[in-house]
Amino acid sequence: LIVPYGESSATYEIKVYFKATHGAEFVDVTNPDNSTIVVKFPTTPAEREEQCHKVYTIIAKVYEVKIKLLSLCDEPLSSNDYADAKLEIYTEDDVKVAEVHTIPEDGTIFIPKLPAGTYKLKLYWKCKWLEPVDGKLLNVTDNILEAEVFKFPVRNIAFQLLSWNPIPGKEGFVGTDPTTGLVDGGYLAIEGLNASLVYGCDYIEWARSNCTGWVVFEKVPVGVEVTLQVYTNQTPYTRREGMFDDNILVYEETITIPVEECTYTEQKHVWIYSFYLQAETCTDEVLESFKSADGKWYNVTVIICDTTWQKEPRECTTGPSPACPTCAPTVPAEITVDFRIMNVSYARPYLKRLGLDWTVATDTPEAKFLITSAQWDPAHPHLFVAGARYTIKVFYGGVLVYNYTFLLPRPDKDVTYIFNETYRLVPALIETAEWIDAIDVVYEYDYETTYDWLYHPILTMKGVSVGEYPVIELKTWVIPFRIWTFTKSYAKEWCGLTPDHEPYLVPGLRIKVNFTSVLDNEFTAWPTNYGDLCDDAESTWSSYDTWYTIEETDVDLKGYVTILVPVWLPRYKAQKHYNGISFGNEIDKVEVYAVGGITPGIPDDYEILVNEYYDCDNNKWVTIKDGADVITDPANYFPPWNISKINEECRTVTVLEPYTEEVCEPEGCVEVTKYKEVTYTLCAGPTWCGVDKRVAVACLECFAVQVYGYDVCGEKTPVAHQRVVVKADGLVVAEGTKETTEPIKFEPTTETVSTPWGTVKKIVEGATLPVWAYTKTAGGFMYTIEVRHDIAAMLKEKGLPTELADKFCLEAYLGLSLEFENKHNCGAEPIEFTWKAILIDLRDIGNKKELPSMTVFAIRMGTNAPAIFDITNEDGKAVLLVDNSTYIIEVYWKDSWFLYYTGKIPNSIRIYNSFIHGGWVVDMSTVNVTTVSIEAYVYILRLNLYKADGKTPLTGAVVEVTWPDTAVTKHEAKEKSYVEVLENKDTRVSVPGTFTLESAVSQCPIGRYLIVVKYKGIEVARQIVDVEAGLEGYPYKEVDIRCEVYDFTITVVTPWGTPLAGAKVAITIPGTGEVTGTLDETGSITVQNVPGGEVTLKVVEWKKVSVDWSTTVNYKSPKVTCEKIGKLVVKTTGARGQPLDATVTIAGVLSATAKGGVLEVELPEGSYDITVEYGGKKITKSATVKGKELTEVPVQIDVFIQLAGWPMTLPEFFGFILLIVFIIIALFLIMHEYSVWRKKRLAKALVKPSK
Repeated sequence: LIVPYGESSATYEIKVYFKATHGAEFVDVTNPDNSTIVVKFPTTPAEREEQCHKVYTIIAKVYEVKIKLLSLCDEPLSSNDYADAKLEIYTEDDVKVAEVHTIPEDGTIFIPKLPAGTYKLKLYWKCKWLEPVDGKLLNVTDNILEAEVFKFPVRNIAFQLLSWNPIPGKEGFVGTDPTTGLVDGGYLAIEGLNASLVYGCDYIEWARSNCTGWVVFEKVPVGVEVTLQVYTNQTPYTRREGMFDDNILVYEETITIPVEECTYTEQKHVWIYSFYLQAETCTDEVLESFKSADGKWYNVTVIICDTTWQKEPRECTTGPSPACPTCAPTVPAEITVDFRIMNVSYARPYLKRLGLDWTVATDTPEAKFLITSAQWDPAHPHLFVAGARYTIKVFYGGVLVYNYTFLLPRPDKDVTYIFNETYRLVPALIETAEWIDAIDVVYEYDYETTYDWLYHPILTMKGVSVGEYPVIELKTWVIPFRIWTFTKSYAKEWCGLTPDHEPYLVPGLRIKVNFTSVLDNEFTAWPTNYGDLCDDAESTWSSYDTWYTIEETDVDLKGYVTILVPVWLPRYKAQKHYNGISFGNEIDKVEVYAVGGITPGIPDDYEILVNEYYDCDNNKWVTIKDGADVITDPANYFPPWNISKINEECRTVTVLEPYTEEVCEPEGCVEVTKYKEVTYTLCAGPTWCGVDKRVAVACLECFAVQVYGYDVCGEKTPVAHQRVVVKADGLVVAEGTKETTEPIKFEPTTETVSTPWGTVKKIVEGATLPVWAYTKTAGGFMYTIEVRHDIAAMLKEKGLPTELADKFCLEAYLGLSLEFENKHNCGAEPIEFTWKAILIDLRDIGNKKELPSMTVFAIRMGTNAPAIFDITNEDGKAVLLVDNSTYIIEVYWKDSWFLYYTGKIPNSIRIYNSFIHGGWVVDMSTVNVTTVSIEAYVYILRLNLYKADGKTPLTGAVVEVTWPDTAVTKHEAKEKSYVEVLENKDTRVSVPGTFTLESAVSQCPIGRYLIVVKYKGIEVARQIVDVEAGLEGYPYKEVDIRCEVYDFTITVVTPWGTPLAGAKVAITIPGTGEVTGTLDETGSITVQNVPGGEVTLKVVEWKKVSVDWSTTVNYKSPKVTCEKIGKLVVKTTGARGQPLDATVTIAGVLSATAKGGVLEVELPEGSYDITVEYGGKKITKSATVKGKELTEVPVQIDVFIQLAGWPMTLPEFFGFILLIVFIIIALFLIMHEYSVWRKKRLAKALVKPSK
């Protein structure tokens, strides 16, 4: 260190960095209290000497440290336990300050120099980096001379290795039995398993389980993931010879052991387990023992084909070590490990009876067998190990239906094994490939995937939890063979021909199938034959060849039966089986039966063979008439019955096969292996998992019935409204009404269902059941068909009440017994019936005219109700269709018979009975058609109309007639005084039913008639008229009807008997209305044609005064008094009371002189203004006149005296006298003055004027 130039001294800060161990980082260990030095420039020799060799001492913060590493069990952790163990020390910011690779046995590490500081410790232990369990840090501030303890997550671990599930039957075991390996719950503690802990860096620890199944691992890092693996390794009661079951992984789990104190223990259930073997069809249907139709029992046999192996001790002791597997155990080996396992369903009593080993059998029919996996158990000397290889065969119905080798699956996984049959069918593959290569393991089984006969499932298993027994489902070659039974037309469809009808699905049939080339059940069920059954060469099998018949009945009426058909699966190395079958089966007889009580249309207690088919080459039906052997031979059917041919398909498989070829070069020739493509064409069937076949049977899709009768001309013609009933030995299979003239077609009741070929119609129980052909030929029954008139339908067509069909006696019918044949199918040849006919010509006895719309009955002799009816047409013709019996003919007026029985009229009107009225019947036993003519009791009825006097004919009346059947007609006698009673559109008012007549002449049946005559709408006569049968002479009835119609004269007077002459009147005549007139001088008026003889009279006006008075007047009392007439008396007098002949004026009425001072007038009641005038004087008064009363009105006029016709009052009289006096005086004065003037005038005249 130097002092800078020009300075006498320099100060330096010293930093010290230290690396404690190899692989660590340098760390600043400077002591801040001792990190500064001063360097001075020497000025004297002594200083120079001192400075020249000056030594500075720097103290760094580095200390001695001891650390002790312990597990959670307080055991030291050292390199002796794990050679690669190491400890690393880090600062809190992850700078490594030290690492130690060798840890002493006591776990104490000494680090001579470790910088001061706070540190994290990391222990590398068995591939895992661990830190102290409590997060403890190392705090170095001074020397640590007493080792500081650090505990790491390291524990001892013990696993008890148990079976996956309890030993069957030992589930209730409690405790631990080291000799048998049983622990609580009956689990097996498995001895002899190798357990390994895999840490992940190629470091593995292993341990072997002891008699109680325990394996122990010491000083295991915990809180981190490790993998536990368990393998078999010469495990007792496995196939140890040849290490057949060795080194099989039976458990694997990545685990994290919790960080807790000391030893951790846990039970682990390995994949060694007991299980159920269950033989199934591909549709998961468990196979069951069955009894054939010929009485043979067939059990299901499931065999694990294996052998015996080494012997093992009865108890668990320290066995041979893995290093010396052949070393003898400490106790003698007495139990032979035996994997020869055979199970037979439902055979326990059978084998007991024969003295055979019955423990291999169950007492239930299901092919489900419990396979026990155990150690130290002489009854079950075998452990079944997942991953080990086993070969299993299944025999069902005498056929080898399963023969596969596979690895036992893990119990906890869903798994499906898919087998590739190519490995079995192609010789080159089977010779070079392991069976295991032919199996694809699918953990997510796709049930939607379509598999076929070359690539299909052979095993499925649902994984189970610990303690449960998984079921290994063996998918055998037992094919659900669904046979769909169709009506006969399907047979033609297969030939490519147009079927007679759409084929229907027929339910309820029984099918018997005869299988040949099968093994006898004694061979497949006896445990003594185990070796022969496992013999792949099948060297002894031909000695047990037999046959049997399977029978299935469609009791659920689905339209098909399912027969589980055992198929000989493909033979090993593509060889044929002992019976010549390489893949398939043999069926040599098929019978289809219709069964009474199950099959629609078949009566109880019958079982009818209904096989038939269509010979496509010769275009003809082959039926029971051709022989049962012919129709039951499956070789004659198309498609064929044998399941190995149904849906047969061919596949081309190309494989590389080796061959040798000599190759020559200059150095020489050598044989070289080369490969060539070889193509195999494989044809087989059926399609995997089920075959569907359609077959036609002798069931008709439909049949037709035609019924004939005769028309009115006697011509044969089809008829409608026929009730047809078809019976099979009393069972009604079809019934219906032939509504039209077309044949009635009977088709069975159906519903739409789905089939593999789409939707079809299936026959179901309903109103119409199917009919079957050739039932009698097949040893069964005949059909009977009865035809009756459908009276209800006939009534409905005629508009008549259908409920009256119950009133008919249906003894008349047409019948036939027959066996249906193919020609009857769907009306190709209808079944025909023909009624006989009675032709009716009906007329009335009165006019000899046709009687239409009459009801004609035929009554079968011996019965009292009609058998059939008809309604006469417009020509009076009717046809009665009858059988060959004898009949009475009865005729009723129109629909009166029907109306009577429905309560609409009180009585029916019979107008003819052949037996009663004519004494004859109609015998139809020898004729088909006959004609009868009838004149019924129907007459002419005439009604003559007279007025009430019984003499005067009445015209213009309306006659309303209520007939015996309550029909109403109306007849108008417009210009005539009579009517003839008849019904037509002009006279008809109402009818009680639906029948009407359009008669041009009177046609009236016997019976009682109500006659009502109305004149101008008023009833004027009501009379009962009876028309009786057997009228003498001309059948004509004439009746006089006197009507209440009158002519009479009405007289009206005042209360004082004065005729109301000149009064205006209004007369209301019933039916006519109001007529007006004026009463004559006698107060009378005449009325004519008054219905009932009574009118209403109204006096309208009299003397120009409104009267408005009405009364009723009848012909018996035609004179009436008008009560609204009163009498008015006006008395006129002068001032002295003297009578005055004054003029009296009644306003609006009259003006008259009151002679003698009195005027009497009869007036309508009311108020009147009266003016009395006399001598120029007038007086007006008002008066009120009341009917039937006298009203006086006195009038005094101021007339004192009348002079020269001049009436004067008293003052006038005096004035008159004075006037006369004045006039006289005036005349005197005038005369005087005139005289004076005259004189003057005269005087002037005498004097001449001057000029």
